[in-house]
Amino acid sequence: MKYSDTENQSLLDREMFAKILLAVFIGVSVSSLIQGSTLKCYTCNSEDDPGCFENPERQRIHDCGLVIADLSSTRFRCMTIKGIDGNDKFAMRRCSTNDECKLHLRSDNSYEWGTKIYPDATCEECASDLCNKN
Repeated sequence: MKYSDTENQSLLDREMFAKILLAVFIGVSVSSLIQGSTLKCYTCNSEDDPGCFENPERQRIHDCGLVIADLSSTRFRCMTIKGIDGNDKFAMRRCSTNDECKLHLRSDNSYEWGTKIYPDATCEECASDLCNKN
């Protein structure tokens, strides 16, 4: 079957549109897979959630790629900070970046977080899904 020049151009336009649409679909799919595959961590703070210290499995789970923007996922870590706040034990679990414990844990084992300083603290980082359970 022979097509006119106009029909040939129309077929080429449809083919090009289908290829562009497929490329966009693949790009969105790959982006969704990458975004959904970053490190997952327990996130809680015993100041407002008493279960955070002993029972993190019942706490929120966050995808670090959604919490920490503009960094390579190879730098993501799960963090657990435990210590004493006055007469009470405290725990904080969250997404962080590698070496963040070194930045906040002082040589006297106090942990500096914003305007607070927690004495006798421990800070641990790990790099596998939900590894900040203990």
